[in-house]
Amino acid sequence: MASNRAVKHAKKACNKCRDRKGRCDGENGLRTCSYCLKHGHECSFNPLDARGPSWGKATMEAYRVAIDDLTAKNMALQAKVEALTARLGGEPENTQNNAVASSSSAIPPASSGNTSDSDGESLCDLIDRHLVLDDKRLVLHGGWSPFVSLGPSYPLETSGPGPIAEPEPPVKAKAQSHFVNHRALLHGEDRTAWRRHIPQGAVLTRPEQDTFDPSEHDKICDTEMSFFLSWGMRLCPSLFWRDMRYALRPGAEPSALRTNHYSPFLHNALLAICTSYSDDPQIRSQANRDIFVNAAKAAIEKECQDPTIATVAGLSLLASYHSGHSEHVLGYVYSGIAVRVAMALGLNIGCRHWVDSGQISEEEMRDRYWGFWMIYSQDVFWSLYIGREFSINLNNAVLPLPSFENLPEDDMLWILPGVDDVPRPNLLREAFVPSCTLTIIATRIMNLIYRFNGNPRGTCRQFLPSLRIELQEWVENLGPELKVSDKALPNVLMMHIAYWWCVILLERPFYGCDPQAAGVSRKWCRRGVEHILKLVKIWQQRYTLHVTPITLTSALFGAATTNLLALSRASPRALKEKANYLAEIKECIALFGEIGQTLDSGKQFAMILQKSLVEKGLVDAEITDGTQPCEDSADCDVNWFLETFNEEGASWPSQFTTQNPQSLTGPLMEPDFEICPSTDPSCGNNVANSFGALFPPMFPYGDAAYACGPGEANLNIPTTSSAGFGAWDQTSFDMSDLDYSQLSANLDYTPGPNAF
Repeated sequence: MASNRAVKHAKKACNKCRDRKGRCDGENGLRTCSYCLKHGHECSFNPLDARGPSWGKATMEAYRVAIDDLTAKNMALQAKVEALTARLGGEPENTQNNAVASSSSAIPPASSGNTSDSDGESLCDLIDRHLVLDDKRLVLHGGWSPFVSLGPSYPLETSGPGPIAEPEPPVKAKAQSHFVNHRALLHGEDRTAWRRHIPQGAVLTRPEQDTFDPSEHDKICDTEMSFFLSWGMRLCPSLFWRDMRYALRPGAEPSALRTNHYSPFLHNALLAICTSYSDDPQIRSQANRDIFVNAAKAAIEKECQDPTIATVAGLSLLASYHSGHSEHVLGYVYSGIAVRVAMALGLNIGCRHWVDSGQISEEEMRDRYWGFWMIYSQDVFWSLYIGREFSINLNNAVLPLPSFENLPEDDMLWILPGVDDVPRPNLLREAFVPSCTLTIIATRIMNLIYRFNGNPRGTCRQFLPSLRIELQEWVENLGPELKVSDKALPNVLMMHIAYWWCVILLERPFYGCDPQAAGVSRKWCRRGVEHILKLVKIWQQRYTLHVTPITLTSALFGAATTNLLALSRASPRALKEKANYLAEIKECIALFGEIGQTLDSGKQFAMILQKSLVEKGLVDAEITDGTQPCEDSADCDVNWFLETFNEEGASWPSQFTTQNPQSLTGPLMEPDFEICPSTDPSCGNNVANSFGALFPPMFPYGDAAYACGPGEANLNIPTTSSAGFGAWDQTSFDMSDLDYSQLSANLDYTPGPNAF
């Protein structure tokens, strides 16, 4: 007769059940047994107990295959190290255990004085020999490539640092701490220079202005650099104007246009986006924007023949342009080209020895490191946005993580008339360093999701606690200047929005698991939705949603779809909770309507959500087709409020105005993760019945070819030291029910709308 038990007995009992000689239904590290749960005991297992299920033949065979494969790879790597050692004139060691150490003897004399004792750095020294100095610029060719002969494949031997051949703008003296306004100097030297590479027929001035008046051009460029490009440090404003001044100075040679932070191609790609921020209808018209896009595309082949880091930045801007127009395939293509150019330049390879030999400058190395981490961050969040695999495998990156010491410094101050009239630091570099760390965590999260979808009974669930710890440590190590406030800078707000988006991405696949594990995931999903909405409201009240990066729309859409998932799984009796979820979805639709004034993808997301509500019968068809007006814009259909915003868009003020942020429902609390019980092996079978029933899966099922390997899974992510993360006022914010140590005693817990 079949057993009616919901949980089967375990093959190995916990310590308490063994002492009382009773049956146990617990699982080591995965599930607390019923007896310990009832009496409040610690459900622990003796690690020295050899009893339990023995491994089967299939498991042992799998381990043998894995060992043989790793042994073969180890021998192949040792052979490569010996070959590199012999090629560079070193003496290979006899013992295989010292293969890594033997590579240190292969370093040329030029860098012997700067050689670190670290074996890891010695290997990096060998790898950066694949960089080739081609026309005073580093490009990447493998050791097997015939194009290595184009130039020296390793730094020339010198007795010390030699003179630096510097085709770039001169480096500012380190002792110079005051801000240099290169844009003002550019216009002062030649007031017509800024239009030199602007296509004919393009409009960048108002009707009452002179053709060469740069005020409107500078204003919309500042707007894009402050809001759209500050997230991910996609452009360094002061370095852009510095290189532009250098390239367009009187008597400049044509080679001056090939800088790391400016090129006519990058300039036109920049203007294709920033013209949408003008309040002049002729400047922001689609016909005018098409002129800049076509001019940038016409220069792609010439640009890619001799690429620079500015080429990578310009291609990523073209990808963002098409993404903002809901042309995701075109955007995906241009994003892929940007990644290919970055790989061709070898931005993923360290170049410290080229600096030590004096063949490239310290600033060139900083620009290269910034260029890689900039395009890597864009690739990760672009992949999350479009729902495709990553294009950059971090395992192939042989360079240090970003830090204050290896990134270019942008000294342009933040000032926004009518909002922030007092200049203050723009925090570009300060926010970019932890943002890159968060990007690496996001990569690991999506690798976990890939493995979860492909093998729900696999070992992926053991990585969930470690990822929670990484997210906790990340937010705890943020500096006080990066805390959330109603006056936070756009890149700081976007960084926190991305953080809560990562929390949702991590927890949502486990939403439909057993009550004990899913209760924690549901809580964090719910908290992530509320925090994203609050952060977006801060952005709306302080800066307006006409100026947002595309990543914000992705995070907001993730919050809305999480509420759709909560609606589908809510109890029929939970009317108040369901009404709260539905109200927040409608609020997201209204926010997308405002974003849609400059990004067409905002309108597309609003219509997708609205259509989903109609199909599931959550709103009346009479309201959603715009036939009945309503008082609250959150209850109106998407067409109604889009038309309203379109009418108001014509009178959008040229300057931002300060609005007092409304009192939010509770402060923005920072997470205090505790490692919760991992998910039941059977929970993966419920994924298709939870989020997949609402929308198609964001990522394809099955393991990805780029999935992180053992090296990436063990990356040591440094974090900046801080005095702690400043939390907001907690007086009105009840966190009593977030005591995870007591969560296991309440298996029937269902989070309410005010649970966070």
